[in-house]
Amino acid sequence: MVLIVAAQELANAILYLKKVAVEHFSPRDSSHWLVLVALLLSVMFAVHQLYWRRRGYPPGPTPLPLLGNFLQINTESPHKTMLQWRRRYGPIFTIWIPGPVVVISDYESLKEALLKNARCFSGRPHKPMWSIFYGDDQKEGDGIILSEGERWSNNRELALAIFKAFDLSGDELEARVRVHVDYLEHHIYAEIGKKENAHMDLHIAIAYCVGNIIQDIVLGKSYPYGDPEFDGLKRLIDSTLHDAGSTSVLLANQFPCLATVLPVARRYITNGVLLRNRFMHLIDEHEEALSMDGEPRDFMEAYLREVRRNPGHAHIRRRSLCFVAADLWTGGMETTVTTMRWAIIYMIYHPSVQLRCQRELDKVFGPEPSAYSRKDETPFVMATIAEVQRISNVLPWAIPHRTMNDVFIDGYFIPKGTEIMPQYGCILHDPNLFPNPDQFLPERFLDTDGAYRPRVELKPFGFGARVQPVAIALCAFAPRASLSLLDSLVVARQQSIGDRPFKTVDDLLMKHIFQLSAYGKATTGALVCLQAESLARECAVITPPDEVVKAANELGAAYGIMNLVRSSLPLMAQGVVLLPADLLALHSLTADKVYNKKNPDDVVAVVKDLVQVASSHLAASRTVYPSIPRALCPALAAPASIVEYIIGNVKKVKYDLYDPRLQRRSPFLMWSLLYKHVLGRY
Repeated sequence: MVLIVAAQELANAILYLKKVAVEHFSPRDSSHWLVLVALLLSVMFAVHQLYWRRRGYPPGPTPLPLLGNFLQINTESPHKTMLQWRRRYGPIFTIWIPGPVVVISDYESLKEALLKNARCFSGRPHKPMWSIFYGDDQKEGDGIILSEGERWSNNRELALAIFKAFDLSGDELEARVRVHVDYLEHHIYAEIGKKENAHMDLHIAIAYCVGNIIQDIVLGKSYPYGDPEFDGLKRLIDSTLHDAGSTSVLLANQFPCLATVLPVARRYITNGVLLRNRFMHLIDEHEEALSMDGEPRDFMEAYLREVRRNPGHAHIRRRSLCFVAADLWTGGMETTVTTMRWAIIYMIYHPSVQLRCQRELDKVFGPEPSAYSRKDETPFVMATIAEVQRISNVLPWAIPHRTMNDVFIDGYFIPKGTEIMPQYGCILHDPNLFPNPDQFLPERFLDTDGAYRPRVELKPFGFGARVQPVAIALCAFAPRASLSLLDSLVVARQQSIGDRPFKTVDDLLMKHIFQLSAYGKATTGALVCLQAESLARECAVITPPDEVVKAANELGAAYGIMNLVRSSLPLMAQGVVLLPADLLALHSLTADKVYNKKNPDDVVAVVKDLVQVASSHLAASRTVYPSIPRALCPALAAPASIVEYIIGNVKKVKYDLYDPRLQRRSPFLMWSLLYKHVLGRY
C-alpha cells in the first residue's frame, strides 16, 4: 500500500512539473531548467525519505529527511517517548536515528526475539565509530559487548570459564566485596563523623568502592581514594559512555565523513583511543610479571595464561583481552554506581522505606555485617533493591542488536542485517506489568505473606544469549554489593554514622529555594494560566483543568530559578548579588565572595544546585502533559522551551555564572516552537 501511494505521489509530482515546464520554461533558458531539475530531485528525495525507504519495515513515526526521528525523542526520559509510540504503533515499531532501527518494547515480543530466536538476534550493528577502535579488518568487532559471531562466542566462553574458576557465585566474591565496603564505611565515618550538619557527595566514594571491587577481580589491584590514576580512568570512561549515545556520534555512525567535523565525535574517538591504550598498558604490566604457576590472581592473569598456551590463536589474544577487560570494567562500574546512587536518593525521599530496611537488617544481622547467603531473611531489603533497579532504569537505551538471518516476529518480517533496539525501559515502566510505574513501591516485589517475589520481567542487565557473561558477573556482584552498600550506607547504623537518617543537600535546597519557586509560580505561572484560559475560551473549554494549573506553576517555578541564574551577571555588574544567602552558606560562600569571584568552584556548585531544582520542576510539569487538552498545550510550550534553553546553555558553559555566554538568546526558539506545534509535541 505504501509503495502504491509513493508511486502515485511521484507520478503526480512529475506531471505537475511537466505542465509547469511546458507553460513557463523555454528550452534555451538553462537557469529555469536547473530550477526544474532541482525541484524534481527534491520531490524524488522527499518521496524516498518519507515513503520508499520505509517500505517493508514495521510502522512507526514519520522521520524527517536526514535527521530521522531525533527531534521527536525525549532524550531525558526516552522510555516515555517509546511508550507513547508503542501505544500508537504497537509493541514493535520502526524509528530512524537517522537509519532504520526496529524497536521491540514489550516483554512477550522481547522474549520471543531474544530467547526463542537468540542466535538470530545475537549480532551487533557494524558501526564506523566502533571499527575505529577495532580496525576495519575486524568485521566481528572485539571484546564481548560489541562483538558478534565466532569472536563473540570464543570471548564469551573463555570469560565464562575464568569466572567459573574464580567461583564468582561463592563466598570469595562476597569477601572481596566486604573488604571494600568496610573501607568505604570507614572513609565516610572519617569524612563526616557524627557532626549534626555534616554532608558530603557520595558519588565519588561509591565509585571508588565499586571500581575497586571490579578492579580487584579483573585487574588484581585497587586504588586509594583520591588517586589521580583512578580519577583519570573514570573521567575517560564517563566521557566515552556519555558521548557514545550523543547525537553527534549517532550521526557520525550514519555519515562517517562527519566523524572529524563534529567536536563531540572527535572527542569520543580521542577518549576511546586513550581508554584502549590505558588497558593495553595494564596488560603490559601483567605480562611482565606473568607466572604460569599457582592460581591466577585475577581475570587478566588467567586470560594471559590462555594467550600464552594458545600462541597464534585467532581469538585468544592480547588485543581481545584489552576489550574484554574494558567491557567488564565499564559495564560493571557504571551500572552499579548509578543504581546505588538512585538507591540512596529514593531512600532519602522515602524515609519510611529507609526505616523499614534498617529495622530488617538490624533484626537479622544485628551488629554483624550483612551476608548475601541470608538474603531470604531480608525480603523487604531485596524488594527495595529490585524496585530501585526497576524504577531507576539505568539502561534505557540497550546496546542495539542485529539480525543474523531473516526472521518473523509478532507477524512482522525482519530482514537480515536489521538493527534491533530492545527497549527495556518500556517494560520496566509498563503499567500493565507494574501498576503505578512512576511510584517507588518496593511492596510490588513482595507476596501476600511478605516474602520476596522476584519478577521475571525485571531484567536490569537484559536477557538472551547476549547477556552472558558480563551480566552473569554483574548479577553475581551487584546484589551482594547492593546489599552490603545498603547495609553500610543508606541504613544509618548506630555504630557507624549515628542514629539519624541520611539527609542530602536536596532537602536543604528545597527549603532555601522555596521562595524563588514561589515567586516564579506567582508571576510566570500566573501568566501561563491566563494564556491557557484564553485558549480555553477560544476552544469552547469552560475552564482549564487542574493539570494545566499544576504544569503552569511548575514551569513558573523553573523559569523563576533559571532566570535568576541568567540575570546574575548583569546584576553583579550593578553591584547586586541576588543568590539566596542560605544557599550560599551551604557552600561556605557569601555575597561578597561571589561578587569578587573568590571561590569559583563553590559558585559552580551553587549553580548546579539551582539547575537541579529547576530541572525537577520542569520534570514535574511534564508528568501532567498527557492529561492536558491538546488545544491548551501551546500556552505551556514557550516557557518550557525557554527553561530548556537556559538549562542547556548553563550546562554548555559548565555552570560558570560569570560566563557572558549565559546571556545569549536563542535565535531558533520561535522556529523550535513552530516545529513542536506542527508535530504536536509539547
